[in-house]
Amino acid sequence: MANLADRLHNPRPGEYIILYIHRHWIILFASIMKYVLLAWVPIAVYFGLQIQGMFDWQGLSGLLFILGSSLFYLYVWLFLFNSLLDHYLDVWLVTNERIINVEQINLFSRLISEKQLDKMQDITVISKGFWPTIFNYGDVHIQTAGSLERFIFRQVANPRKIVHAITDAAERYRIKFEMDFEDNNQNHDKPASISTNE
Repeated sequence: MANLADRLHNPRPGEYIILYIHRHWIILFASIMKYVLLAWVPIAVYFGLQIQGMFDWQGLSGLLFILGSSLFYLYVWLFLFNSLLDHYLDVWLVTNERIINVEQINLFSRLISEKQLDKMQDITVISKGFWPTIFNYGDVHIQTAGSLERFIFRQVANPRKIVHAITDAAERYRIKFEMDFEDNNQNHDKPASISTNE
């Protein structure tokens, strides 16, 4: 179990992390492969122009090719970096008291939302398609009470294992909450002791 203070700025006393979840690695791999394939586009264009006899390094076509390729690779690297950043900074945490969703909206914007474990009403796993079945990943939908009705863990590995861990943590939290509530009631109902010195 990780130390919550290393992951979050507002840990509660006695709180610890049970699950620290990113998207499945195959999602990041697919995204990287997409940009790797895109990186071959200028090379394919170069050979296409060479075959057609329309390319000249010393002429206007060479200059336009260099400028266009430079801009193209700049955008490819930018989108690749954004994809890596999004994968690393999008995270879901399950602690012994709450669920925390950290979503990176863009480079300078982040959304953090949380719900107590006792606010959960229903958990659903959605895993559809060939690749999610082969690599065992899917979405975990958590229905909660309150203004934010649903938490969604998107494209996470072992979704059923995550559901089992969350359900177990929620049950433990409810038991602890009920025990603390009963202890408080007993202490409140207990008459104050009066000592007399004669």
